Amino acid sequence: MMFSPTVVYDFAGKENDYNEKAADEPPFRDMRDIATAIQALANTALKLAEYDKATGHEDDRSMLADLREALIAARTRTDP
Repeated sequence: MMFSPTVVYDFAGKENDYNEKAADEPPFRDMRDIATAIQALANTALKLAEYDKATGHEDDRSMLADLREALIAARTRTDP
């Protein structure tokens, strides 16, 4: 998403007209927002991994990994 072609749009003017323009990459503000979201998700995942390690919830982690694999397999079966 961060380096993919995108359409930049806006509503502007007296009549609040819709304008759009194709761009090779998202605007810097959007790229910054994407990076911030990735950072927040990574930090949360690390904190959860540390919590699981500290509390000994290895079985829960294994169950979540099994669930993830099952969801991926189900999606693969339904994709054309």
